[in-house]
Amino acid sequence: MNEVVDILIRDCLIATINHGVVNRGFIAISNGRIVDFGRVEDCRYHGETVVEARGMAAVPGLVNLHTHSPMTLLRGVAEDLPLDRWLKEVVWPIEANLKPEDVYWGAKLACIEMLKSGVTCFNDMYFYMDMVVKAVEETGIRAVLSHGVIGAGKPDGGLKDLEEGLRFALENRGRGNGRILTALGPHAEYTVHPELLAKVSEYSEKYSLPIHFHYAESRELLEETWGKIGGSPLKRYDEIKLLNNRLILVHCIYLEVEDMELLARRGVSVAYNPVSNAKLAQGIARVKEMVKYGVNVGIGTDGPASNNTLDLLRDLRFASIIQKAKYLDPTALSSLEILKMATLNGAKALGIDNDIGDIERGKRADIILVDMKSPYLHPIHNIYSTLVYSTCGLNIDTVIVDGEILVKNGKCIYLNEEEIMEKADERALDLLERSGIKG
Repeated sequence: MNEVVDILIRDCLIATINHGVVNRGFIAISNGRIVDFGRVEDCRYHGETVVEARGMAAVPGLVNLHTHSPMTLLRGVAEDLPLDRWLKEVVWPIEANLKPEDVYWGAKLACIEMLKSGVTCFNDMYFYMDMVVKAVEETGIRAVLSHGVIGAGKPDGGLKDLEEGLRFALENRGRGNGRILTALGPHAEYTVHPELLAKVSEYSEKYSLPIHFHYAESRELLEETWGKIGGSPLKRYDEIKLLNNRLILVHCIYLEVEDMELLARRGVSVAYNPVSNAKLAQGIARVKEMVKYGVNVGIGTDGPASNNTLDLLRDLRFASIIQKAKYLDPTALSSLEILKMATLNGAKALGIDNDIGDIERGKRADIILVDMKSPYLHPIHNIYSTLVYSTCGLNIDTVIVDGEILVKNGKCIYLNEEEIMEKADERALDLLERSGIKG
């Protein structure tokens, strides 16, 4: 007699990260976890829900390792500006006028955008993060959330901000039936002084919290920090025990080889954001070398204000090609390496690779089905190359998070997408009016 499972996916091509490719495969899911997978002819399961997936590729859900989800409201507002002006003249003045409801609807819009484009987990830093928790709970996506901490220009050096970040992290981790985890979110090397980072390091160790931290996105700002600290920021951070496997450094465009070796020794992960870095003309991270020296690298979209999209699947093509162009090396970062960065490596950076990041027995069932029935996806000689170089979020048919089907036939099945978009549009226009900016 066949064993009954909650969900049975049948007749799909399965593209795992560490276990190869299965043609005409099945995936059995129960209690939110992957029970088994293999070839259809070996399937001994009956599903309460059966997903007939012929012509689709089953892939681990994507992990967006760095974004600012409520910034969907700023999509297209600050274009074609250098980073310094982008921040000081547009983004920060608008953010000064944010209200909790703005953050809620911006984050909810981001959640459905990510789900519909195959992202099942994201690492987020922003303000009014209790509103982001609410959006994540209601949409069913998985997330690691942190309150952004800024110390520069504040009389207490940002200590009150950090205490709020710690409160948020401790009160909200484990929400959403365990789908929501939390982190500490010191903003960047140029806005958070080492004295406050020492406290961040202390709290991270005491409460086992990851740290989400922008670093070396701008050469000018990094050099400014060097001057203030009087030496290498990373060496100073190492002295205060900030560098460890709970730390995710975002961007890291301007690393030297000794920096990469230090990060690898300490188990620090890097979130590579190729599109936003290029769009803001900040440079190209030396990812090929980071990988060579043993740094765990994941991929993020960054916020929708600097990338314009949260479609991580679309960004993978650029993530690979720009490295090949930088190094004049067509072998730099294979398609499988890139897909691993967007799945298992991202999960490792967040400390949850035992639960997600691959299609594997016992892992949580975070799985996407990519509809391969499009002319520009055929013929399929190498599924990993096709996924990385040819697909985008519009090819996503089905999304499963924690064993629950959230997207089917490219639509969110429990959410009113039109209402969310309308509400987000209203909040965005109102925010710009409050900020004195015409939309």
